Amino acid sequence: MKRKIFDLQLFAEESAREAAASEVTATRVSGVADLGEGTSASGDEKPSNEPPKPEAKYTDKDVDDIISRKFAEWEKKKEKEISQAEELANLNAQERAERERDQMKEELESLKRANTLNELTGTARKMLSEQEVSVPDELLVNLVRDNAEDTKTAVNKFAEVFKEAVKKGIADALKGQPPKVGGANTVTKDDIMAVKNPIERQELIAKNIHLFQKGV
Repeated sequence: MKRKIFDLQLFAEESAREAAASEVTATRVSGVADLGEGTSASGDEKPSNEPPKPEAKYTDKDVDDIISRKFAEWEKKKEKEISQAEELANLNAQERAERERDQMKEELESLKRANTLNELTGTARKMLSEQEVSVPDELLVNLVRDNAEDTKTAVNKFAEVFKEAVKKGIADALKGQPPKVGGANTVTKDDIMAVKNPIERQELIAKNIHLFQKGV
Protein backbone atom coordinates (compact mmCIF):
# COMPACT_ATOMS: atom_id res chain seq x y z
CA MET A 1 0.00 0.00 0.00
CA LYS A 2 2.79 2.37 0.95
CA ARG A 3 4.54 1.63 -2.31
CA LYS A 4 1.46 2.60 -4.30
CA ILE A 5 1.11 5.85 -2.43
CA PHE A 6 4.82 6.61 -3.11
CA ASP A 7 4.39 5.88 -6.80
CA LEU A 8 1.35 8.15 -6.98
CA GLN A 9 3.29 10.97 -5.32
CA LEU A 10 6.22 10.52 -7.71
CA PHE A 11 3.86 10.55 -10.66
CA ALA A 12 2.19 13.69 -9.39
CA GLU A 13 5.54 15.45 -8.90
CA GLU A 14 6.68 14.54 -12.42
CA SER A 15 3.37 15.75 -13.83
CA ALA A 16 3.77 19.03 -11.94
CA ARG A 17 7.33 19.47 -13.22
CA GLU A 18 6.20 18.84 -16.81
CA ALA A 19 3.33 21.32 -16.43
CA ALA A 20 5.71 23.96 -15.03
CA ALA A 21 8.14 23.35 -17.86
CA SER A 22 5.33 23.72 -20.38
CA GLU A 23 4.22 26.98 -18.74
CA VAL A 24 7.75 28.41 -18.85
CA THR A 25 8.08 27.45 -22.48
CA ALA A 26 4.75 29.10 -23.30
CA THR A 27 5.78 32.22 -21.41
CA ARG A 28 9.06 32.42 -23.30
CA VAL A 29 7.32 31.98 -26.61
CA SER A 30 4.79 34.67 -25.71
CA GLY A 31 7.58 37.03 -24.60
CA VAL A 32 9.46 36.49 -27.77
CA ALA A 33 6.30 37.18 -29.75
CA ASP A 34 5.65 40.38 -27.80
CA LEU A 35 9.22 41.63 -27.97
CA GLY A 36 9.97 40.37 -31.43
CA GLU A 37 6.95 41.72 -33.23
CA GLY A 38 8.35 43.09 -36.42
CA THR A 39 11.41 40.91 -35.95
CA SER A 40 12.11 37.70 -37.80
CA ALA A 41 12.73 34.40 -36.09
CA SER A 42 16.44 34.75 -36.61
CA GLY A 43 16.41 38.01 -34.63
CA ASP A 44 16.69 40.34 -37.65
CA GLU A 45 14.38 43.35 -37.84
CA LYS A 46 11.56 43.12 -40.31
CA PRO A 47 11.41 45.83 -42.97
CA SER A 48 9.14 48.71 -41.95
CA ASN A 49 6.28 49.89 -44.14
CA GLU A 50 7.12 53.58 -43.41
CA PRO A 51 9.11 55.44 -46.15
CA PRO A 52 12.76 55.95 -45.26
CA LYS A 53 13.76 59.42 -44.11
CA PRO A 54 15.76 61.36 -46.77
CA GLU A 55 19.39 61.77 -45.99
CA ALA A 56 20.77 65.35 -45.67
CA LYS A 57 21.76 66.70 -49.12
CA TYR A 58 24.31 69.29 -47.86
CA THR A 59 26.50 69.29 -44.83
CA ASP A 60 27.20 72.41 -42.79
CA LYS A 61 30.52 72.78 -44.57
CA ASP A 62 28.79 72.59 -47.95
CA VAL A 63 26.38 75.36 -46.91
CA ASP A 64 29.25 77.55 -45.70
CA ASP A 65 31.09 77.03 -48.97
CA ILE A 66 28.01 77.96 -51.02
CA ILE A 67 27.42 81.13 -48.99
CA SER A 68 31.07 82.15 -49.33
CA ARG A 69 31.01 81.56 -53.10
CA LYS A 70 27.75 83.51 -53.57
CA PHE A 71 29.07 86.42 -51.50
CA ALA A 72 32.28 86.51 -53.53
CA GLU A 73 30.27 86.61 -56.78
CA TRP A 74 28.05 89.42 -55.44
CA GLU A 75 31.08 91.38 -54.24
CA LYS A 76 32.79 91.03 -57.63
CA LYS A 77 29.62 92.19 -59.41
CA LYS A 78 29.34 95.25 -57.16
CA GLU A 79 32.98 96.14 -57.73
CA LYS A 80 32.40 95.99 -61.49
CA GLU A 81 29.31 98.22 -61.23
CA ILE A 82 31.23 100.75 -59.13
CA SER A 83 34.12 100.72 -61.61
CA GLN A 84 31.75 101.32 -64.53
CA ALA A 85 30.04 104.16 -62.66
CA GLU A 86 33.38 105.81 -61.93
CA GLU A 87 34.44 105.41 -65.54
CA LEU A 88 31.18 106.99 -66.71
CA ALA A 89 31.58 109.84 -64.24
CA ASN A 90 35.12 110.45 -65.47
CA LEU A 91 33.91 110.37 -69.07
CA ASN A 92 31.20 112.91 -68.31
CA ALA A 93 33.74 115.10 -66.55
CA GLN A 94 36.00 114.85 -69.59
CA GLU A 95 33.14 115.80 -71.89
CA ARG A 96 32.31 118.77 -69.68
CA ALA A 97 35.95 119.82 -69.72
CA GLU A 98 36.04 119.57 -73.51
CA ARG A 99 32.83 121.59 -73.80
CA GLU A 100 34.18 124.28 -71.50
CA ARG A 101 37.42 124.33 -73.46
CA ASP A 102 35.50 124.75 -76.73
CA GLN A 103 33.45 127.58 -75.22
CA MET A 104 36.58 129.32 -74.00
CA LYS A 105 38.13 128.86 -77.42
CA GLU A 106 35.08 130.41 -79.11
CA GLU A 107 35.11 133.32 -76.69
CA LEU A 108 38.80 133.85 -77.30
CA GLU A 109 38.30 133.76 -81.06
CA SER A 110 35.43 136.23 -80.72
CA LEU A 111 37.62 138.58 -78.69
CA LYS A 112 40.37 138.26 -81.27
CA ARG A 113 37.96 139.07 -84.10
CA ALA A 114 36.63 142.07 -82.20
CA ASN A 115 40.15 143.28 -81.48
CA THR A 116 41.15 142.77 -85.12
CA LEU A 117 38.04 144.62 -86.28
CA ASN A 118 38.86 147.59 -84.06
CA GLU A 119 42.44 147.70 -85.29
CA LEU A 120 41.46 147.42 -88.96
CA THR A 121 38.73 150.03 -88.52
CA GLY A 122 41.31 152.41 -87.12
CA THR A 123 43.61 151.61 -90.05
CA ALA A 124 40.82 152.27 -92.58
CA ARG A 125 39.94 155.57 -90.92
CA LYS A 126 43.58 156.67 -91.00
CA MET A 127 43.96 155.73 -94.68
CA LEU A 128 40.83 157.67 -95.67
CA SER A 129 41.98 160.64 -93.65
CA GLU A 130 45.33 160.61 -95.44
CA GLN A 131 43.44 160.73 -98.76
CA GLU A 132 41.22 163.52 -97.44
CA VAL A 133 38.15 161.34 -97.55
CA SER A 134 35.72 161.71 -94.69
CA VAL A 135 32.97 159.16 -94.13
CA PRO A 136 30.76 158.32 -91.13
CA ASP A 137 31.98 155.63 -88.78
CA GLU A 138 29.09 153.36 -89.72
CA LEU A 139 30.52 153.09 -93.24
CA LEU A 140 33.95 152.03 -92.10
CA VAL A 141 32.58 148.59 -91.18
CA ASN A 142 31.84 148.00 -94.85
CA LEU A 143 35.46 148.67 -95.73
CA VAL A 144 37.05 146.39 -93.15
CA ARG A 145 38.07 142.88 -94.25
CA ASP A 146 39.52 139.86 -92.46
CA ASN A 147 43.09 141.08 -92.76
CA ALA A 148 45.03 144.30 -93.24
CA GLU A 149 45.89 143.64 -96.90
CA ASP A 150 42.29 143.15 -98.03
CA THR A 151 41.19 146.12 -95.92
CA LYS A 152 43.80 148.33 -97.59
CA THR A 153 42.59 147.28 -101.05
CA ALA A 154 38.94 147.98 -100.14
CA VAL A 155 39.77 151.41 -98.68
CA ASN A 156 41.80 152.47 -101.71
CA LYS A 157 39.03 151.35 -104.08
CA PHE A 158 36.45 153.25 -102.07
CA ALA A 159 38.58 156.38 -101.96
CA GLU A 160 39.06 156.22 -105.73
CA VAL A 161 35.33 155.92 -106.46
CA PHE A 162 34.56 158.56 -103.87
CA LYS A 163 36.95 161.06 -105.40
CA GLU A 164 35.52 160.43 -108.87
CA ALA A 165 32.01 161.01 -107.56
CA VAL A 166 33.10 164.23 -105.88
CA LYS A 167 34.79 165.45 -109.06
CA LYS A 168 31.69 164.68 -111.08
CA GLY A 169 29.54 166.50 -108.56
CA ILE A 170 31.81 169.50 -108.65
CA ALA A 171 31.85 169.47 -112.45
CA ASP A 172 28.07 169.30 -112.60
CA ALA A 173 27.84 172.13 -110.12
CA LEU A 174 30.17 174.26 -112.21
CA LYS A 175 27.99 173.57 -115.22
CA GLY A 176 24.94 174.67 -113.32
CA GLN A 177 23.45 171.18 -113.20
CA PRO A 178 22.12 170.28 -109.77
CA PRO A 179 22.91 166.78 -108.52
CA LYS A 180 20.28 164.16 -109.18
CA VAL A 181 18.41 163.51 -105.97
CA GLY A 182 15.20 162.08 -107.38
CA GLY A 183 13.81 160.22 -110.34
CA ALA A 184 13.43 156.62 -111.31
CA ASN A 185 17.10 155.78 -110.73
CA THR A 186 17.22 157.23 -107.22
CA VAL A 187 18.48 154.79 -104.58
CA THR A 188 18.13 154.95 -100.83
CA LYS A 189 20.54 154.19 -98.04
CA ASP A 190 18.71 150.93 -97.31
CA ASP A 191 18.95 149.90 -100.97
CA ILE A 192 22.68 150.43 -100.93
CA MET A 193 23.23 148.55 -97.67
CA ALA A 194 21.15 145.64 -99.00
CA VAL A 195 23.62 145.04 -101.83
CA LYS A 196 25.53 141.83 -101.03
CA ASN A 197 28.51 142.41 -103.31
CA PRO A 198 30.97 144.43 -101.20
CA ILE A 199 32.68 146.11 -104.15
CA GLU A 200 29.40 147.20 -105.74
CA ARG A 201 28.13 148.36 -102.36
CA GLN A 202 31.24 150.46 -101.82
CA GLU A 203 30.85 152.12 -105.22
CA LEU A 204 27.22 152.98 -104.48
CA ILE A 205 28.21 154.42 -101.12
CA ALA A 206 30.93 156.53 -102.71
CA LYS A 207 28.58 157.80 -105.41
CA ASN A 208 25.81 158.51 -102.91
CA ILE A 209 27.82 159.63 -99.93
CA HIS A 210 25.32 162.39 -99.26
CA LEU A 211 22.86 159.73 -98.12
CA PHE A 212 25.20 158.80 -95.29
CA GLN A 213 25.88 162.28 -94.01
CA LYS A 214 24.57 163.07 -90.57
CA GLY A 215 21.01 164.33 -90.52
CA VAL A 216 20.06 162.54 -93.74
